[in-house]
Amino acid sequence: MEKYKFKKRANTVLGTVGAIFATLSGIKYFYPGHMGVTMAQWVTEAALVGGIADWFAVTALFKRPLGFPWHTELVPRSRDKIIAAIAGTVEKELFSKELLRNKLEEMHVIDLAVRWLDSPGRKTVVHNTIKRYIENWLYQLEPHYVARVCQYLLRNYLRRESLASEIAGLLRQAIQSGNIEKFSDYVIMEVRKVVNRESTKQVIYGYLENYKQSKRSSWWRKLVLDTAELTNTLNLEEVASALHYELVQFIEEIADRYHPMRRWIDERLVQATDRLEKEPQAVAAFNAWQRGVFSRMDFTDTISSLLEHVTNEKRHIELANWVVEEISRGWELLVSEDETRQWMDTKIRDSLLQIIDLEHNLVALVVTDALSKKSDEDLNRLIEDKVGEDLAWIRINGSVVGGAVGLFLFLFLHYFYHPYVVPLVKSIW
Repeated sequence: MEKYKFKKRANTVLGTVGAIFATLSGIKYFYPGHMGVTMAQWVTEAALVGGIADWFAVTALFKRPLGFPWHTELVPRSRDKIIAAIAGTVEKELFSKELLRNKLEEMHVIDLAVRWLDSPGRKTVVHNTIKRYIENWLYQLEPHYVARVCQYLLRNYLRRESLASEIAGLLRQAIQSGNIEKFSDYVIMEVRKVVNRESTKQVIYGYLENYKQSKRSSWWRKLVLDTAELTNTLNLEEVASALHYELVQFIEEIADRYHPMRRWIDERLVQATDRLEKEPQAVAAFNAWQRGVFSRMDFTDTISSLLEHVTNEKRHIELANWVVEEISRGWELLVSEDETRQWMDTKIRDSLLQIIDLEHNLVALVVTDALSKKSDEDLNRLIEDKVGEDLAWIRINGSVVGGAVGLFLFLFLHYFYHPYVVPLVKSIW
């Protein structure tokens, strides 16, 4: 294969040196005293030894050369250290926090997105993809399940977050604009809807029943209550109906803006606004009321009904088209105003910088996870693919350097050591 050409080249060099050495050994048999043949054999012998030594060293990185078990297979045996080193290098050097921050500071995310979308046909592809995704999501949507999840999220949000400032702001705006009466009309209208429900009568009956049970603490009270019920003197259903009727009539009456109670309610709304804006105790009381009310309220049926109406199969395409149109309109508005683009770009960049600060260690985790899934053979191949050329040249250089050292030793021994050093040593001794 093309990616192993350098490995084949190193094997070819080593095989060629071995063949030359064998040939010269045969020639020396016929010309034992020939200086040129002897020198060539020295050089090729040293080159062969150097090449074999470097072949052994390089092969020992990945496997056992000739089955040699000591200090071989260095990469598989040290895979955990190698993976940790690679992950650390990627995290701290290739994708360091400073580098990513600098790159983000230079980037303009919205401008990049605009240029990307301006490519021919790109907007159509994006619109169709979004539309198809929304249609598939709506088709698979389970309203009851989504309603339960929404209720859970809504209740948790309302337990954590206070609506006091938002309510006070709405009331203050209504007061300043002279629309406090309209606000009261809206509140009374919503209360009327709740009061007119049959379930409200059942709630009243439930409260009366619980109150009755709380009064049956002694035998004589129980006797009086049972007697009253048997003689129809006490009929909780009739009492609940009467109270419900009176409540409905009362709400209908205070709907009139000139009703005394209505004027009293408007005044109390103004006072409540002042207290919510200025008194911490009022805010604390409102928060306690908010948590209590919303923890008891059940939004599941309302949310489910709304979702069933909105996600009706006949409306899937219509709703998907509407969402895509709104996204397109919002995008055009975003890119048409420089201030909006700059604001959005800053928000996106700040969000990405925050993610980098909080989740930068995920870089090392991703690299570690990816490399850990590779087998020893895959890891060997990965490293060899990246540095295979250099490893091949190490082997080739081993033969070259070995041959050069062999030539140097031959010349040193035959033209300096034997003719000069040996006689000098003999004369001294």
